[in-house]
Amino acid sequence: MTKRFLSIKKQTRLALPEDDAYLYRLGVALYGFNSINSFVIEIICHIDNKQDQTKLFELESGKVLNKFRKTLSYAKKNKLFPVIYLNMSKVADLFENLNTERSDFIHSYPITNKKNEQILHRRKERKYFEVNNIFLDNFISRLHDVSSLLYEIRSAVKPHL
Repeated sequence: MTKRFLSIKKQTRLALPEDDAYLYRLGVALYGFNSINSFVIEIICHIDNKQDQTKLFELESGKVLNKFRKTLSYAKKNKLFPVIYLNMSKVADLFENLNTERSDFIHSYPITNKKNEQILHRRKERKYFEVNNIFLDNFISRLHDVSSLLYEIRSAVKPHL
């Protein structure tokens, strides 16, 4: 453990995971999701300039997703940027899955598992699982996939950016 991590951990009496990489993954997953949420809002505003970016930032992610889907319908109805329709549809589906999984670790609770490690645990509709490094790595890699699609959409709707 580096001095930097140790100094942060000493700020609390909470039983935190010993694995600094686990905590780092959690931070990247949360920060990365919020970044994607912001990028989705940016795309909405590029396609439909009547949208209020400030009001969109006040919405929960599921509501941002609904606005994104409505923006796709708006673009199709007005025959705007046909090249982006497939990517927008992919982004909507991927973002929906990410939002669900983000809820899995945001609404989890800490446990001491069978290996005597501190880890987050999710209990959801008769389904129980640990939010482990594999879960987080998979989540983070899909953030990259969505980001790549959003960059493609942005370059089609705002080629000068």
